[in-house]
Parts: sequence; C-alpha cells; structure tokens
Amino acid sequence: PWSALFPQCGAIQVYSLPDMLDLMQTFLYLKAPAGRRTAVIGGGGGASVIAADDCFAAGLQLPPLYTKVREDLARFTPSAGTSVRNPVDGNYPRRPHDLYTTIKIVAASPQIDMIISHVGLEFTLTLPKGRENLDIMVEGMIKVGRECGKPLAIVLRTSGAPQSVQAATELQDVCLRSGFPVFNSIGGAALALSKFIKYHEERAPWE
Repeated sequence: PWSALFPQCGAIQVYSLPDMLDLMQTFLYLKAPAGRRTAVIGGGGGASVIAADDCFAAGLQLPPLYTKVREDLARFTPSAGTSVRNPVDGNYPRRPHDLYTTIKIVAASPQIDMIISHVGLEFTLTLPKGRENLDIMVEGMIKVGRECGKPLAIVLRTSGAPQSVQAATELQDVCLRSGFPVFNSIGGAALALSKFIKYHEERAPWE
C-alpha cells in the first residue's frame, strides 16, 4: 500500500490538493522546529478552543505556559474575554500592537518550539480601523517572526465574505513575499506542521 511505500522513499502522503499546498509552503518557508511544543496565539474565543482540538488531533503539543510568561502577558492583556494560557487569546483586533508583543514574549520561552498565530478577518474588518489594524497585526507577525528564531505559521481565517477574501489575498501576498507561510485554517496549519516535523524526525537517524 501507498502508506508503506511513501516512508521508504522519503515522500509524504497527503489526501487533498489544499493539504498538498499547505505542506509545500511549509517546506518552502519554515525551518524544522526543535519539537512539537506549539503555542497558538490569536483572538476569537471559540476559534482558540477549536485550535486546541485541531492541534491535538494533528499530534502537536500545547504545553501550559510558564507562570512568568503568563504574568508578563497579563501586564498588558485585558482580563475580560481573554486568556494568557495556551492557546493565548487576546483582543488583538482592537489592540493590534499587542500581537507582536505577545508573540515575542511567548516565543522567548524555552518550552515553546513553534508558533501558530491566527487572525479572524471578518470580525476585524467590522471595526472602525479594521483594515488598518489587520495591516498592523500582519506587520507585527512578520517582524517578530524574523526576530524570534522560531518557526511561525500565520493563519488568516475567513468564512468567504468578498471583503475578507480580498483582504486575505492581499495580506497573504505580503506574508509570502516576506518569507512566511499563510494558511486558511488552524487545522490545516497544524496538520502541515505535524507532517513536516514527522518528516524531519524520520530523517534524523540518517543525517
């Protein structure tokens, strides 16, 4: 069967064209993380809960953040409707500069190997400065991704509304030109990252 053949020839099995595209950009833009310990950072409450389920289903680990990290995040994160655990859930659509600071603090922790940062476009675009704030968040993710030295996957979540699809296309181009992979869903990012890590785990004994 194919599942037995692929590992022998160093190939990775995927089951759909979107999965293949996700995996291709993961290999193209990311270096191999040190392990499966992942921090998920974004806004949206329910999206963060689903993100945790998606990561666990893909075989990624979401370790609780150290007390010191949570204390540092709590200094600027509003207490209402947010979380400084893992996943980290902040009010980034209204406080876009906080996303850069959050990722920087979390990525500096030795307990984290890689970051998935997600942004919900529809809700953000309903805000008075929504598009401006999206640009600030994406610029912040790119900046901290270059600084932190750990793999960063960017997820631009949209339900398909024309305005948000247009914004997602424009922002995706910015991210790709800057050397960062962009995913349509947290589940897709988690699956691609897990397969990416497994590939390097299986290659390690031969290197």
